Parts: sequence; structure tokens; C-alpha cells
Amino acid sequence: MALIPVGLRARLVWVTMLITTLVVAAVIVLVQVYLARVTTADSTEVARARADAVAGTVRVVHGKLTVLEASSATLDRDVWVFDAHGHLAEGRLPRDRASVVTGLGASPVAGSQVLAERVRLVSQPVVQDGTRIGVVVAGVDLTPYEHAESRGLWLSLVLGLLTIVAAGVAAGEAARRTLGQVHHMVRNAQDWEEHDLDRRFDLGPPVDEITELGQTLDHMLDRIAEALHAERRLSDEVAHEFRTPLTVIRAEAELALAASDPAQHEPLRAIVEAAERLDGVVGSMLDAARSRHDEESTADAVRVLTALATSRPHEITIRPPEPGPDVWVAAPPELVRAALTPLLDNALRHAAASVWMTVEPRGDRVVLTVLDDGPGVTEQEAGEVFRPGHRGVVGGSAGLGLAVVRRLVESVGGTVRAVPGQGGRFEVDLPAGD
Repeated sequence: MALIPVGLRARLVWVTMLITTLVVAAVIVLVQVYLARVTTADSTEVARARADAVAGTVRVVHGKLTVLEASSATLDRDVWVFDAHGHLAEGRLPRDRASVVTGLGASPVAGSQVLAERVRLVSQPVVQDGTRIGVVVAGVDLTPYEHAESRGLWLSLVLGLLTIVAAGVAAGEAARRTLGQVHHMVRNAQDWEEHDLDRRFDLGPPVDEITELGQTLDHMLDRIAEALHAERRLSDEVAHEFRTPLTVIRAEAELALAASDPAQHEPLRAIVEAAERLDGVVGSMLDAARSRHDEESTADAVRVLTALATSRPHEITIRPPEPGPDVWVAAPPELVRAALTPLLDNALRHAAASVWMTVEPRGDRVVLTVLDDGPGVTEQEAGEVFRPGHRGVVGGSAGLGLAVVRRLVESVGGTVRAVPGQGGRFEVDLPAGD
């Protein structure tokens, strides 16, 4: 079963509500325990007060225990008076609780007991001149107390539920306000390109963790920009330093080729071809070092491929999409041409007879493919051909060409990959342009 991703805001809200629920539950339990103890103490106190009130009217007259100014008819129905021998002197025993009341009346010490009928019974010995002359048993109906506890429980549950909801709403609003700047930073970062080195979050002086994060990221971007500028300057300078001696080597090799014997032509042609390939790599390095692309830079993919094909002496087939509308990519034409040139040269070098290129729009992406009917690349080579210095298994050469291709393509948000199988196939995936 697939898990549904939950955002940070939702997690904060759920954690807050969970903690609040646990706290509310603990508070409700404590309140109910406290109410139960208070109810027990209050009902017992009321029953003892009733028993004490009756005990104050108990006297022994002519050897008989009597209640002053009261009789069995007028005595409270939940109060019973027993003599020292445990015999009922005043009151009427109910059938359902007679044994319990009689047992308390016969006890020489004070006691308490709760009946299933929700009645609390309390026994209070009557002492006169240091002698126990009887026992008063008083009962209290617990129904009102239990109703009060029940109402307290429901009120606690309602208030607890409202507290949990309020905590969730408050946490959601706080998270929304707090993470609003983070969402703004994310949206800005998504809009920025790798080459847009001058954009910053600019959240102002740090006043909380978010603005402190923004300032830290700004400082990090400053260091990254400095490193990229330094790298581009170095690449530019190195490329320039390479280009001058390469020009000399190529010119001297061509002069020697023109003036040499036919037996020496083959090695001299190899020198010229190697100089041309290296000059192409240097040109690609210069394009990568000088790349300053903006969001408006676009290129007609079919036109770029057509220009590349016509610049080669070999016959190269172009297969644009059917029907044939213009297909635009979000990259400068010079960069697209510089990225495809090493791939096309590689295909021409390894093809048995045919080389062709295709353009395929895929939603918001455009895939440019260079194909040939040569030996292709193996599964192992597919992940290694773009590594600097890699030497192909089949007639490959070591160099920076394909590594520079990957760097150029990635600089505009694209990818390049080699597809293993019979025949060479290199796919350049670029963002579509308007």
C-alpha cells in the first residue's frame, strides 16, 4: 500500500493535536479522580452529619433507648437507631438493605458502606458518660452526586475536544505563517536557474530561525557564485591557452601534409584530425565557461540540427516530428550546437553507413537523438561514456568531449544519456521553449 506524503505543516498540526489530546486525556482523568474523591468525602460528611444530628437526640429513659422529639413515623426514612445490643430502636428497615443496616448497627465502631442501590450508609456510635448506648445508621442517596460527576465528565470531554480543535487550528495557522516564508523561498529557488547567480532571498536582518536560514543560504549562494565565477574564468583562460598552440599545431601539420611524401600523409592527417577534435572540445569548453543564459533564450531544434547536418560532408538524415511544426528548446542555439557536435562527430566516427538525428517533443520536454548503425555502447559503457578520460571498448577515444556535452546540457536544465544496444544512440533531453 502506497504511503501518502504528508507536508511539514500537516505533521506539525497532527503532532500538536496528538500532544494536546494526551494532555487533555490526562487532565480529564485527574479531574474525574478528584471529583470522585470529593464526592466520596462530601457524601460521607453529609451522612455523618445526619447521624450526629440524630445521635444528639438519643437518650436512655427508664432503661430504654429513645429519640427525643421523634418517633418511627417521623424519623427520616434513611436513619435508623440501634441499641447497645444491636436491636432496632427507631426507624423502619427496608427489606432490600435490612441485613446491611443491621450489620452496621451492631458494629461497635463507626463504619461506612456503599450499596448497589447507590446509597452510602454511615454508622455512628452513640456514647453517653463514656458508655456506648447505641448506634445511629444514616444513609445518603448518591444519585445527585453521580449525576454531577457525569455532567462534569461530559463537560470535560466537550471542553477537551474544543481545546484539541483549537490547538490544531492554532498550530495550523502558526505553521502557515511560519512556513510561508519557506514556501516563498522554495518558489523563488525553483524559478532560479543555475546560471542566475545574482538572485538572493533577501529576507533582511535575521529576527528568527527562518530569516537566519535565509541569510545563511544567501551567504552560501555568494560562495557558490564566487566558486562558479572562478571556475569559469579558469576554464576560459585554459581554453584560450589551448587554442593558440592548437592553431599552430594544426597549421604546421597541414603545411607538412602539403609538402610531404605520400608515405607520410597518414600520420599527418591523424594529427590534423586530432587537432580538429581537440579544437572542438576547446570550443565547447569556451561555450560552457561563457554561458550566461537567461530565461528568454530559445532555439529552433530542427533548424539547429539541419545546420549541423549540412556542415558535414557526410549524408545525415534529419527526422523532424510529423507534421512538421517548429520545435523550440529553452537553450541558446550556440549551446545546443556545441552540445550536439561531439555526439554527431562520435556517430560519424563509429557509423557503418548511416547517421541520422531526430526531434521528439514530450510534453514540456524535447528529446534530440543522435543515432548511427555502428556497434553502439554496452550496458557497462552507458554510465561511463560521459566520464572525463573514458576510453570506449569499441574504437573509442579518451578525451573531454562527452564530459563537456553533459556539462553544457545540464547548465540549461537538461540531461544526456547513452542508450545501450545495437547501434549508437545518444539522447539529449532539454526543456521545451515557447
